[in-house]
Amino acid sequence: MACTISEEAEAKISKILTHMDKKPANDFVIVGCGGHVVTPSALYELTLTVFGFNVMVPVLVVPGQSDEMILGSNAIRWLISQIKVSFDETTDCPPQRDIRKDNLPGLMSLLSDSMSCDPGKKPIKVGTAKLKRSVTLQPLTEHLVWAKLPTSDVSLVGCSVIIEPTQSKCRPRQILVGRVVASLYADGCVPVKIVNPTEKPLTLRRNAKVADVSTCVSVHDFTKTECIQSNKQYTKDSVKTPVTDEDMSHILSDIGLQDLDLSSCEVSMEWKNELLQIIRQYEYIFSRHKMDCGDATDFVHRIRLVDDKPFRLPYRRVPPCHYEKLRTALSEMEELGIVRKSQSEYSSPLVLVVKPN
Repeated sequence: MACTISEEAEAKISKILTHMDKKPANDFVIVGCGGHVVTPSALYELTLTVFGFNVMVPVLVVPGQSDEMILGSNAIRWLISQIKVSFDETTDCPPQRDIRKDNLPGLMSLLSDSMSCDPGKKPIKVGTAKLKRSVTLQPLTEHLVWAKLPTSDVSLVGCSVIIEPTQSKCRPRQILVGRVVASLYADGCVPVKIVNPTEKPLTLRRNAKVADVSTCVSVHDFTKTECIQSNKQYTKDSVKTPVTDEDMSHILSDIGLQDLDLSSCEVSMEWKNELLQIIRQYEYIFSRHKMDCGDATDFVHRIRLVDDKPFRLPYRRVPPCHYEKLRTALSEMEELGIVRKSQSEYSSPLVLVVKPN
């Protein structure tokens, strides 16, 4: 990125430096955010003083620029190299000028987009992030998903925050959430690193609480550990046989079948344990949520038609009050693989039926 100035700044400089060498910039094109293309109107060779360092750089005049001057990455990289030389005691190359100690914190904050903090200051909890939509986690895999805060403070937008495992009682129990340091966006979305340590796919429901977000006070590097050893032993019969209804409830909750109530069965505890073992053996046949329809992979469904002529029926109108519900249902079904987008020549209208309950 090159250094640029506005037309207002060009007029101010021209009044002071009347003998500036103005060059045409017809061969230059600047592509901004969103792909907006701008052609500079002129090119100057200016000597800038930035935090005590003098540097000569080409400067482009950009029509419509709101800021008087934008320092380009070419000048910023050179400035960083000069700062390293100024504070490197091993080098024999003298810097242009020693940077002032009181200017250094402001420069470092500007370059790293961070601020110095009080060591005794405690981080401020921003809120608990929830999933925007249902997510299916593959077994033994790390995933990076986006979660959203219910409300975000406008003053904290752009600040560094730390995303940690939530302490909420209704959090998912079978996942691991890693700590992540990121910037807080204006829409309240934050990245969350989630690991599925189990050997089966897990589906997290929409609006599930996954992480607590707090302001990041400071970040410290841990000392590098030379070697970490871990010894674990597993035995086939190490699973403790449940003896109470509470133990059964915990096991059913771990496999996602907390809706099953074995305590209401009017049989002995021995037969309850037998039933629990059968449920654990065939747990894949149970539905975890309303969108868990299963997958019949060994069957092929064939629709028999009268002829091979394609038909495309017009769509039926959907009441505006049902638009959001319809989009949510279709998005969840597409994420779970129940439906998919098609380019088929056949088309039938979508019928939306609202259940009374």
